[in-house]
Amino acid sequence: MIKGINLIEILNNNTGLSIIVASISTLISAIAVVIALFYNARTQKQYKKSLEPQLSMRLDKYDNKLYLLVQNTGRTAAENITIAVKSLENNGANDLMLDALFSQEYELYPNETIQAMVAISGENIATGTLYPKITINVSYYIYGTKTKVQYTRTITFSKVYDTKVLADVNMDLKDVESSLKATARATVRTANYLDGNQVSTFDELNAISDSSLAKDLYSTSKLIHS
Repeated sequence: MIKGINLIEILNNNTGLSIIVASISTLISAIAVVIALFYNARTQKQYKKSLEPQLSMRLDKYDNKLYLLVQNTGRTAAENITIAVKSLENNGANDLMLDALFSQEYELYPNETIQAMVAISGENIATGTLYPKITINVSYYIYGTKTKVQYTRTITFSKVYDTKVLADVNMDLKDVESSLKATARATVRTANYLDGNQVSTFDELNAISDSSLAKDLYSTSKLIHS
């Protein structure tokens, strides 16, 4: 009863009531600050994570060779990248034939891509369609930090016909140009013969002929029948 009376007396006392309200408000404010700090720290961590390099990889086949394509789809560079190919499966009788790039360190900035040969495709008439897969160890440093990222993953070849391996294709257009010029000269010679004009291939006057093949044939016909 004494405690109950004391509580009632405190509640009836304006000063005591103010102290209780102030204490509750302080407690709520402290809890809100802690929650805000927690979410702010988590947001900052997620933002930093979104800026990190992201190495996307796939296996492609070109000219009967298997290539590993690596692209940095993140927003910062990856430094000192090393990719060690540990095994190759489902490629018939052909084993690994690694490009020299796999024994080197390199860096990839955002949206940059590299490719390196992994093996000769073991697919043939006897084996039918093959879906090779490789197991690799990946290691790199996040640009501007000492943070090292390491992981192991498996990549399986997928037949995607709308993607192409980057290839160095040199086309010699000299033969095409020569053929076009020869055709143009032949056309001009034929036109000169038919209309009696002497026009060069570079001429752009578009001269109108006084005669035509039809008129000449008609005149010849009249002479024969006269």
